[in-house]
Amino acid sequence: MSIDPGRQRTSSIPLHVFVFALAAVLTLTNQAWVGGLTIYDASMREKREQAHQVLLENRLPAGETWSGRGANRTNIRVVTVWVAEKLRLMTGQPLHRVYFVLDTASLFAALILLYGFLAMGGATSLALGGLLFTGALLPLTYHFHYFHPWDRASLVLWLVSLILIRKRAFLALMFLLPLAVIVKFDIVLVPILYFASVVTQTNWKRRLGETIGLLAISFATYAVLRILVPGGFEPHDIVAQVSRNLSVAMALGLRYPPLLAFGLPLALGMIGLRRCDRFEVAAFGFAIFQMSVLVLLTNFVEVRAELPVLIMMLPASLKGLKLVIEQASPRIPHAPAATS
Repeated sequence: MSIDPGRQRTSSIPLHVFVFALAAVLTLTNQAWVGGLTIYDASMREKREQAHQVLLENRLPAGETWSGRGANRTNIRVVTVWVAEKLRLMTGQPLHRVYFVLDTASLFAALILLYGFLAMGGATSLALGGLLFTGALLPLTYHFHYFHPWDRASLVLWLVSLILIRKRAFLALMFLLPLAVIVKFDIVLVPILYFASVVTQTNWKRRLGETIGLLAISFATYAVLRILVPGGFEPHDIVAQVSRNLSVAMALGLRYPPLLAFGLPLALGMIGLRRCDRFEVAAFGFAIFQMSVLVLLTNFVEVRAELPVLIMMLPASLKGLKLVIEQASPRIPHAPAATS
């Protein structure tokens, strides 16, 4: 039985409309009703505007340190700050409104891209499940900070990078990588995921060369940023950081945000790995690696900075969820065929 291509295209439109509507609902619900009571609350505006000015000028008030402001290693994430300042001058809108619009647009775009990324795994129903699960966790990203305006934009670029890696679009990834590093440099090691996704016994020399080239681009971009925007990087005690992370985890117990965000995807991903393709296995492994780096270098309680880890886990997690559903579903025997 043939399928009319025109009818097939028409039937897919309502799903796309639903995805856009769902992304809009998740975005506005979280931005207005969670963000409005936390990081966008009027009581936070003065602190956010001070942070904006410090990063814009790359200059601390007398007697302060970057670590003391909770801004160690953030001064080179200045492109989002520059964009916000330019928009403020062009539109005449107050700074808090400019940042709200930028964050809202970036979050909406990220959710649309997330569905598209997850749907590359095959099942649209599971992709919707992944989108809904991420939406349920978004409230965790509005706590433990007051000014990190690059995270939503960085999430968009992470998703585009992952889509390009899954498509093995080397040239497009090569051009995107510098922009992604400029927005937030935590993506600097993503070429390792590219290598793990595409290398085989027969093409390893070519893929190794491509990966070295991508790493050179990402680290060169990072180095140029450090030169153009000096300072901002103060000594970091890894042992003390890990100790703080453990103390916070023990104090919060089952309420610990990373446990809520990653516990279930990690467990489902381990179940689903046997049904995953090459990219999905590599992404799951790279997510664990990235998580380990964040535990050593950051306040791990801040889930807003760790959404790329969740996104890389989700393809394998959804395969695990599918296995769990299949095993729980009763097997109905087929009725015997009718005879004429």
